[in-house]
Amino acid sequence: MSSSLARAPHGVPLVLVGTRAQGDVVRRLAELGLRRGAHLRSVQRTAGGGRVVDVGGSRIALGRDLLALIEVEPAAPPAPPPTPSAPPTAHAPVPAHAPVPAAARTGMP
Repeated sequence: MSSSLARAPHGVPLVLVGTRAQGDVVRRLAELGLRRGAHLRSVQRTAGGGRVVDVGGSRIALGRDLLALIEVEPAAPPAPPPTPSAPPTAHAPVPAHAPVPAAARTGMP
């Protein structure tokens, strides 16, 4: 279920699912990394109803009117790591090192 970024919970990982913006605004959002499928998170509320969002490690300030045009939904939680199906096997033996020449062992040239 999607909602506008203006109404999305603060600090929760989100995915951008669409926008109602048009023309140059859509292009500018895409340049900033805000395109369909982008992962983002609201990190700060600003005066006047805007927000600062984190998109790919970059923080972008967006005004209230623009937030209302961006549709997001909560990001799916990361998949848990796979569980081993069999007990771990012993490591392969470490190959023996090549013999060291006698001259190298005694320090003589």
